[in-house]
Amino acid sequence: MNQRMMAVLFCAVGFQMFTAAAAVPAFTQQPAATRTGAMVKISFAVSAPTDVAVFVEDTQGKVVRHLAAGVLGKNAPAPLTPNALAQSLEWDGKADWGKPAGNGPFKVRVALGLGAKYDKPVISDPMILGDLQNMAAGPDGTLYAVVGGPKIANFDTQRLVALNRDGSYQRTLIPPPSNATREQLEALGCVPVEVSGRTVPVVTNIQTRQTTAFRSVGDAVVTPGGQLLFQHFDEFTAYGAPRIGLVDLTGEKAPPPLLGQPLLPSAPKAGFNSSQRSYLAVSGDGKYAYVSGMAERRQVSTDQPRQWSAVYRVKLPERTGAEVFFGKPDETGKDTAHLAGSAQGMAVDGKGNLLICDAGNNRVLVVSEKDGKFVASFPAESPEFIAVDAHSGAVYILKTTKGADLIKLSGWKDPKTLASIHIPSPRSWTSWRFSADTSATPAVIWVGNEVQLLRLEDQGSSFSEPKVIGHEDIRDFVSLTVDHYHAEPEVYIRKSANGGWVRFNEKTGSTDKVDAVELYNSSGAGLEVGPDGNLFIQRWPFYLFKCDRTGKALKWTEPFTYPEGITPYGAKLPGENAVYDHVCMNYMPHTLGIRPDGHLFVFESPKLERGPKSLVEILPSGKRAGGNPLIWEASDSVVGPRFDQEGNIYIADIVRPLDQLVPPEFTSVTGPLTVKSQWTTQNPKAEIGTIYGSIIKFSPKGGMIAYNGAKPLPYEGSPHLDPSLKTVDGAFCFGGKDWRSMDTLKVTGAQWIHFGMSHVDRLYCNCENARFDVDPFGRVWYPDLGRYRVCVLDTGGNVITTFGGYGNGDSSGPDSPVVDPKTHRVRARATGDAADLKSPFADPEIAFSWLLGVGATDKFIYMGDSGNRRLLRAKLLYAAEATCEVK
Repeated sequence: MNQRMMAVLFCAVGFQMFTAAAAVPAFTQQPAATRTGAMVKISFAVSAPTDVAVFVEDTQGKVVRHLAAGVLGKNAPAPLTPNALAQSLEWDGKADWGKPAGNGPFKVRVALGLGAKYDKPVISDPMILGDLQNMAAGPDGTLYAVVGGPKIANFDTQRLVALNRDGSYQRTLIPPPSNATREQLEALGCVPVEVSGRTVPVVTNIQTRQTTAFRSVGDAVVTPGGQLLFQHFDEFTAYGAPRIGLVDLTGEKAPPPLLGQPLLPSAPKAGFNSSQRSYLAVSGDGKYAYVSGMAERRQVSTDQPRQWSAVYRVKLPERTGAEVFFGKPDETGKDTAHLAGSAQGMAVDGKGNLLICDAGNNRVLVVSEKDGKFVASFPAESPEFIAVDAHSGAVYILKTTKGADLIKLSGWKDPKTLASIHIPSPRSWTSWRFSADTSATPAVIWVGNEVQLLRLEDQGSSFSEPKVIGHEDIRDFVSLTVDHYHAEPEVYIRKSANGGWVRFNEKTGSTDKVDAVELYNSSGAGLEVGPDGNLFIQRWPFYLFKCDRTGKALKWTEPFTYPEGITPYGAKLPGENAVYDHVCMNYMPHTLGIRPDGHLFVFESPKLERGPKSLVEILPSGKRAGGNPLIWEASDSVVGPRFDQEGNIYIADIVRPLDQLVPPEFTSVTGPLTVKSQWTTQNPKAEIGTIYGSIIKFSPKGGMIAYNGAKPLPYEGSPHLDPSLKTVDGAFCFGGKDWRSMDTLKVTGAQWIHFGMSHVDRLYCNCENARFDVDPFGRVWYPDLGRYRVCVLDTGGNVITTFGGYGNGDSSGPDSPVVDPKTHRVRARATGDAADLKSPFADPEIAFSWLLGVGATDKFIYMGDSGNRRLLRAKLLYAAEATCEVK
């Protein structure tokens, strides 16, 4: 294939006809629509090249037919005329999907210059905390909580949020805010690059959704000077040495680096044993950190190495030079020089003493901060956490053997119990967290676990009843699907790891839950909406379910049967509302698509092995159509298919052009890459070199993507492809947990290939890949997670527009808050702060940190910002619009 053909097929860059530098498009000839028999001729002309959209509407403004949309110019898609500012096209009088349009009357609306403007978060709550992992109260009463993100198989993440003393939301620190400077990003371990004139962080770890080096284990504490210290340990990686991390809380322009040096350089195999807790405290003068919980690093996940029976002291702010402060790492005992095992919670009393929970000996030790010598001890049953009120001397202990028992003592000298409360465990097993805020009266005690965060107040002789702060509810914001057939546009989005969906009605603004336990009791489920309004749920490992829009099971005509050679799964067949469909992904299936005629298509590997897949057809009855696959081969990470009204097929896959293996913004990070490049995952280029793929359009004739060396093939014999289909060379990236590699491929039958969707990647796990949408015009709306934007293509593969930018949960919209550089608290955005827009429609305050799905209606674009746990919405706008009556 010659270079010109490759350039046409690989629409890697595309072209934008309407930019801020160009004149705003206008009509030089107003739209006119004239009926001749059964056909309606529609004509108009514009002043300059731009994108256009032609709607046929009824008198109420409801769209009857999405007639044409695309970029005018050399590659203008049909039915638009190439290389023409004056357009003439015909409407056959039918509605979308070939249905009757009725008798009218009708009008034609022509719109020029598509763009998007931030509207609002449809679903968003910064108090969706969940999976509390660490927390520490600061000297001003702020609670800093490390909380988990969406729970997806083999994918996780951490957020660092600040709560006010009363438990209300204050701000998010990790992911960092959109106005973080390059220096602040670099201090957090980010790799900053420039995208569209803005400094943004590069994705450095796909499966932990990281852009920073923040990875907190064990414990956390806030220094008297207002810096958050945490224990950092990435098990089984080159960065696995235990370190003390630091997050600046004061807004310094050039804060200290996030990660300190390895605590024990003389013991390179040391680590924080992640199978048990480790603990952290800071000295009264802020010059030292006390650390416990270090051990020999596990070699495999089942290892349980013994933790060292010592408390280590580390210099601050250097965070280096760990030395044994109390105890003996390889010796245990009950005397005044030993611990029964690894020390647990620690706290200073503000008077020069360190209190250490020696749970194995059922006691609390008091040692001098000056020299680590024994001062005193007092009995305490299985103490895990401890805190001291420096003003009153009161000691708070949390025992966590069965549930949690919070105890208040008069002090460590001759302690007397002043108050106690039992906190039941929310489940049979849990790991507890604890922090005490003694900055004011009454003292606030924070107790939490993976399920909930609880706030209690010290009432002197008792504690207040625990108050739940934050909640779970909608957590994941993944698997976004738009129902393009319903009379009132609706958006479905995955609710949580336990299955089920939330449905948002655009017209009413109402949200309801679609829960059908009998269908979704496996976490591995994906949903698509058919033209009949029914829901089709692809569920791991072997099922394709059908139900109505309420979740009620609907019977297929075809009974469920396992194919020959397939071992039945479970004790019984799933029921009359299921047919067989091999699903490889066990959390987010993304290989089901429904054509406008109601025929279903699934990407499968018939041999039940990981590897390439074929696109096979399932009839509306549930019967397999048989015959040849529509697409003979695609990767194990393929997303789709989606269909337009002409039956063209759109997929996303790990294909990339030979001359652009990564987007140009990232070449400074990845360095030179070739189709023979190989690298480990211990550097930023591993992830940014992995996450990208392409949107590929096939005609109804289908085609295939042949990956060099990929096995087992999803078909037997040789593929039977239409001889008129062209083949183009390309590349792909694949890898396991610790490595990545490039290789070559061949694509046959693609009408065009547009590089830039992310993330769509081939890791050892493919449970999370982003979703894209094809609207009734055939326009493709896809997420570019790596560049924090949404991109819109027409049916010819031309770029219509892009919009969006990087931001955390405090970002989006002209009224979105920013962190005040003086007070370091969230304030409203001042007028003019967003005045640096590059175009009238490129609003940078449409912001996300982990964009996993997009979907468009005629009025809005919906964006699943999974990292910030919210569903955002932007309004679709046009630079110019005009209407005419159909006569």
